[in-house]
Amino acid sequence: MAEGLDRLTDVELMELVKRGDFAAFDELYNRYSGPIRRFLFSLTWDQETSEDYLQEVFLRLWRAREAYCPKGKLSSYIFRIAKNYYLCERRKLKARYPEASLAHEDRNGSRPFENIRANEKIEPEVHLMEEYRRWRLRQAIGELPDGQKMVFVMSHFQEMKYAEISDALGVPVGTVKSRMFAAVNTLRALLKEERE
Repeated sequence: MAEGLDRLTDVELMELVKRGDFAAFDELYNRYSGPIRRFLFSLTWDQETSEDYLQEVFLRLWRAREAYCPKGKLSSYIFRIAKNYYLCERRKLKARYPEASLAHEDRNGSRPFENIRANEKIEPEVHLMEEYRRWRLRQAIGELPDGQKMVFVMSHFQEMKYAEISDALGVPVGTVKSRMFAAVNTLRALLKEERE
């Protein structure tokens, strides 16, 4: 890492990136790849897909560097790129495979929660039920409409405040609140159906 880049603000780094500074771009990648990766993974539940999408998001940021104008937080700008890329890929996937959903297991058959371990002293049945609950919640989140899913994931998995989500998605805070309310109600209904 170039000396002192870690002390620059996002805007200062983007100004360097606009001039083609790769070290400044690497610093931005280091700052935001983790949150963007988690966001994309929470939408796709597929490690490989989320990694591919992450690379595309930062490629798009690089390509759009000269047009960048610091009107808001850079983090919101990058999340907006990620959201738009995800929605574009989802539309392509639905057009190609109308039955496909990004909420299912990844293409390698792996499960995103397989590395989460229960307390070894817990009975195997409890561990199995806990794993099933996580899988069912993941599936239910995948069934949410895209607008609700984005808000839910950003709030619960990214721990973003409503104002930050509003900025990242380019919608009013009231819309974020109503989508969150709808998402929670939809999830409750989906999960309640299963208990009955």
